[in-house]
Amino acid sequence: MKEFSLVTHLLYHEEKLEVLVSWRNTTSAPLVDIFPDKVRNMKGEKLRIFTFNHAPSVFSDVDSKGFLHNVSGIDVEVIKAMGQALNFIPIFEHPGPERWGTILPNGTHTGMVGRISRDEAEIGVGNVFVTEVRANYITFTIPYDYERACFITSAPTELPKSYAILSPFSLNVWIVLTITVVSLTLFVPLFEMGIVNMIRSDRHDVSSAFLIILAKFCNQSVSLPERTAFRVLFAFIMLCGFVSTVFYSTNLTAFMLVKAVEPPYTSIKQIVAAGFEVGGFSDFWRAIFEESANENVRKLGQKFFSFFPDITPHLKRVVSREVVLLENTQHLEYLMKTFYTNREGKSPLRLMLEECINPFGIGALLRRHSPLKQPLDMAILHMREGGLVDKFFDMVLQVDHKSDHEEFELGYDPDADSTQHGIQDLSLQHLQGAFILLGMGYMIALFILITELLFSVIRPRTLKA
Repeated sequence: MKEFSLVTHLLYHEEKLEVLVSWRNTTSAPLVDIFPDKVRNMKGEKLRIFTFNHAPSVFSDVDSKGFLHNVSGIDVEVIKAMGQALNFIPIFEHPGPERWGTILPNGTHTGMVGRISRDEAEIGVGNVFVTEVRANYITFTIPYDYERACFITSAPTELPKSYAILSPFSLNVWIVLTITVVSLTLFVPLFEMGIVNMIRSDRHDVSSAFLIILAKFCNQSVSLPERTAFRVLFAFIMLCGFVSTVFYSTNLTAFMLVKAVEPPYTSIKQIVAAGFEVGGFSDFWRAIFEESANENVRKLGQKFFSFFPDITPHLKRVVSREVVLLENTQHLEYLMKTFYTNREGKSPLRLMLEECINPFGIGALLRRHSPLKQPLDMAILHMREGGLVDKFFDMVLQVDHKSDHEEFELGYDPDADSTQHGIQDLSLQHLQGAFILLGMGYMIALFILITELLFSVIRPRTLKA
């Protein structure tokens, strides 16, 4: 009596073969699917997953053997959702100090990409950008998220209150006003000299004309001239000064009571013009800069520096306006909101979203020709349709990770509350510009007085000689 068995090869199991059906020659074989889907239900098998800490994608504790514990983060939630869909248990392991890895001169790839290409793990995640170069070594799932690489710069600082007295008018307006006052100062004596039968009381020299014009523009009353021509002229000067004074005083009040800040950096051109160094986690960005068709982006590559793995000292340099940093938006946004933003939403850093580097897809790494690709792609499609990745990011922001990342302190108190509410009282800080002008007037007047006294002493001696 003969017995026959139909077996199939198992994937990701310790036992490589599984009996599908057995029958003897005297009995008919039962119906069975001889081509079962081997990855739709992996029956709780354990899969080796490479990843490493990179907020907010992955948070974890690493033991001495390289295994990760207390794992959380956006990418971790994505893997857990995949595990629920395909019924496998992820075992997270650190890929080593090279993290993502780089290409060596001999063409081999180090780090997570290299190890997965050598079949040392099934999946790799950790904010991995989908690039053509990496696709030469591994297989990507479809992107489960899309990210732009943006710059983080120092936040605009408040302008000194001493500037408030000059702030109500733009530079062009101040230039026009100065030209107007000076030209009228010279015009009034000339206009007076052209009048026939001048009344002596109407005569003005240049210095007295300057004071009269200045008084009109400061909306101060002076005695009117007796002649009609001068009265008409001074009436319009008074009207111009009145209009200018109303606008100036109104806007000055706003600049004194509202914080005036310098313009923020909103373009790559501004970063280049400011001469900042640009830092990133790896030389991956340098290649992006050098291959860009944008001239300003190529210039960024000339001042690029890479750092790894500690971003803390470089964030402090951003606050002190020495450098700017480039990374994916979620990473920078997480750092800002979690560590550098107080209860009122104020931060010494600013995420420059106005102009960023090209968007990148973020996917999971798989072995070449992995049978997991198709089912994982379907799982990712369902996650994207349900908006789960965005939900995972919101979940991460709500979890307090500060105890695990004390190195992110900048000397900035995120819990500080502002004591200024409502209408502000005008202090000496607000009015310092006016007193600075008064002090300048004292100094100039004292200088002129000393000069006149010297001339009064020198002149009699000259006449005697």
